[in-house]
Amino acid sequence: MRRYLPLLTLAALVLLFLRQAAFTNLIFARGDTLLYFYPYWDYRAQSLLAGRLPLWNPFLFMGVPFLANSQAGVFYPLNWPLMFFSAPVALKISIVVHLIIAAWGAYTLARKVFELESFPATFAAAVFALGGYLLAQIEHVNQLQGLAWLPLALLFTYKVTQPGKPATLSPLHLVILSLLIALQLTAGHTQTAFITLVACGLVALQCTILNAQFSMKKSILSIVNWALGIALAFGLAAIQLFPTFELSRLSLRGGGLPLNEAVSFSLNPLLLGRALLPGYSRILFSEFVGYVGVIPLFLAAFALTDLRRNRNVQLAAVLAGVGLFFAIGGYNPFYLLLAKFVPGFNLFRVPARWLVLGTLGSAILAGYGLQAISNQKSKIKNWALISLSPLLLISLSFLSANLTPPGELGPIGLPAPLDLALWLAPLALSFVVSRFTQHAIRNTQYAISLLAIVELLIASTSLPLNHLTTPDAYASIRPAMTQLLAAKTETVPLARFLSLSALEFDPGDLAELHSEWDSQLPPEDVYDAIIATKHKEVLSPNLPLTWQVPAVDGYDGGILPLRQYAEFAANFGPVPAQTDGRLRQLLTAVPPNWLLNLTNTRWIITDKTGDAWVDNIFYDLQSTFTVTPDEPLTLGHIPNFQATALGLVLTPDSVGGTAHITFDDGSTANLLITNNQNQPALRLPFDRPSRVTALTLTSDSSLTVRGASLIDERADAFQSLTLGPYRLAHSGDVKIYENLNVLPRAFIVSNLCKGETCFAPALAGTASVLKYEAEHVVVQTTTDTPGQLILTDTDYPGWLATVDGQPAEITKAYGLFRAVAIPAGAHTIAFHFQPTSLKVGAIITIAGLLVLTGLLLYSSNDKRQTTLHV
Repeated sequence: MRRYLPLLTLAALVLLFLRQAAFTNLIFARGDTLLYFYPYWDYRAQSLLAGRLPLWNPFLFMGVPFLANSQAGVFYPLNWPLMFFSAPVALKISIVVHLIIAAWGAYTLARKVFELESFPATFAAAVFALGGYLLAQIEHVNQLQGLAWLPLALLFTYKVTQPGKPATLSPLHLVILSLLIALQLTAGHTQTAFITLVACGLVALQCTILNAQFSMKKSILSIVNWALGIALAFGLAAIQLFPTFELSRLSLRGGGLPLNEAVSFSLNPLLLGRALLPGYSRILFSEFVGYVGVIPLFLAAFALTDLRRNRNVQLAAVLAGVGLFFAIGGYNPFYLLLAKFVPGFNLFRVPARWLVLGTLGSAILAGYGLQAISNQKSKIKNWALISLSPLLLISLSFLSANLTPPGELGPIGLPAPLDLALWLAPLALSFVVSRFTQHAIRNTQYAISLLAIVELLIASTSLPLNHLTTPDAYASIRPAMTQLLAAKTETVPLARFLSLSALEFDPGDLAELHSEWDSQLPPEDVYDAIIATKHKEVLSPNLPLTWQVPAVDGYDGGILPLRQYAEFAANFGPVPAQTDGRLRQLLTAVPPNWLLNLTNTRWIITDKTGDAWVDNIFYDLQSTFTVTPDEPLTLGHIPNFQATALGLVLTPDSVGGTAHITFDDGSTANLLITNNQNQPALRLPFDRPSRVTALTLTSDSSLTVRGASLIDERADAFQSLTLGPYRLAHSGDVKIYENLNVLPRAFIVSNLCKGETCFAPALAGTASVLKYEAEHVVVQTTTDTPGQLILTDTDYPGWLATVDGQPAEITKAYGLFRAVAIPAGAHTIAFHFQPTSLKVGAIITIAGLLVLTGLLLYSSNDKRQTTLHV
């Protein structure tokens, strides 16, 4: 039992720090966790439980690969048992498990490679796993999953290249190394695997140099063994890597990022003080959090006094130094050269993520510092001098408050008194403890370790792990969502929607939500739940995937969206070329109707923050329409409402026009529109109370309409009108419009042409979708002449088509969609998604598994023969 006490202690500490996640039903519901990982994890689980490998995602970006997006983690083995849990529960389990793996791995690394004693190794592992960097990344669960294997990858790199051992192949260690790297690659955060490989390379380089002192053969063989292990890892992960590579070539990141993107979110050196110290009153952006605690920093500085004599201290210092050196990214001329000329460095943003090596190296050094206390030759009286290290960081925190340039993260202001007190207190307490226990060294170690853990526990209160909220933040259904889900039975497939909301509205049931949650949750967690509620109200990306409602856009910060999608999305409005999707946040107006028609966008969700009340009349100001002599405005839907006047909101530059009105009794009226710029709204009275059945606005000069309402002045009542070919289908916290001109998902045109005129296609024949599944679509067509069947789903390598069972070529329509030529008559067209990249990757993975099995058999046989020989 004593042997396993360090591992049990580390697991217990993880559960202590994550007590809310482990022992309550509260969930993480902020940022990427809510909008990215929950939808992906739920879709993955639902697909696997249905016995289907989720190759395709038809609900985001008008169709994209799902499995090929490595962040979905389909082939990560530790995700498979989690399919039986809801996404919030599965995510909490994964976070706890991987922090324990990280702690156990760091402990084993500290013991086996850095030769620390058991207690200092336990301390180092706790500092790494429970320091700021890993805890700040728990909202990026796939990144945490990959980082958890970093210490073990370093350990088995050392095992494979270990200096001083005989120059022979170590099959078992090579196999374990390859499995660890393969786990990182399938976890889905490729940048983490890249950072790990660089760190492993540093360990292998040190071992190779040391081996050269024994023999050049040993030196060469050690690095060859390591390279073979890495190659085998890529082979084992090929089933994921090949589809991902194919997707990356077609994504916005194909060919690498521009230099300014590759160095975005670099850690400003002036922020090092804030990044490496705990934040109590205010924390930095989560990617910049890299503290290990003031006491561990103090101990790490103490360990550096042994830097020249101890190669293990040197290796830990190199890891820490490289991590910090690369984390400053664009502020580092050397990193700029790497990002510009060295493959790999230009594929990823956020150089600050290299802080993980700084955290790991510092944690190991802290373990050395703690162990050095037991050395009677260590002069504890020198601790005051060593304290200069954290004191310098504290001083830098004050300096950065004045020198950090304005921007995304600055100026950051002076440290609060709370921060200063909680930075200085651990140093003072450590010094006091050392003075009173200097004749009982083991007690000094225990006391200082306890102080450090308490410091980390207090520091963690401001991190995401302590900001969980009600499960309703994700699971409850909002009215707008209900409206879309109700339409599922009307068409196959369900038509798409587009959301254009900035989340500046308040839910109509805000008071009820507060009354339900305020007594149960802290104010900041109630705030998170309300923000999540608003995201659900407008179905922010990627929440449509959770509810399987198809959206025009999506959200992805990795290798999506596709380049062809981004080019097509430029038609929607001023959308940046380098974007991660989220048209909801980028569009300020409803896109052209022809574009919504073509993309099968039947529903448009907006909020009401831009609307206005004028003279007690509500005007829907979502759409602005400019009437010209060649383009009149005809309303597509007019509600059954008896009115005495028409109200209009015009732009100040409008000159005038005419309102052509048809009433329910067949009579008509032409009302002159003259803009009085001093009037917020223009009111055109009728001759008598009547129900309007048709309304068209024309102009011979300039007329720009922002809103319209029918008014019954007798009852001071009104009915807001929707401009253009739309119908207001739902009005609550948000509005949902129905596009009355929308085209079906599949339709037939007589021919395909190029140019903008083709975006309003003339339909020929009929097309009925008989079956619509993620990887299989069947369409029945009837046409009198040859034509092209258009399926407005994204065209992508791996989609195959047949016409009446015979293979047919898929061509690209409108730059994005699938098209198949069909002859006259009745035909059945089937689409199947069978990516070659997956098949090739699977074959290589199977070969890798055979090699791995062979190496294990060889290792087992070699051990048996050695035992018999002995």
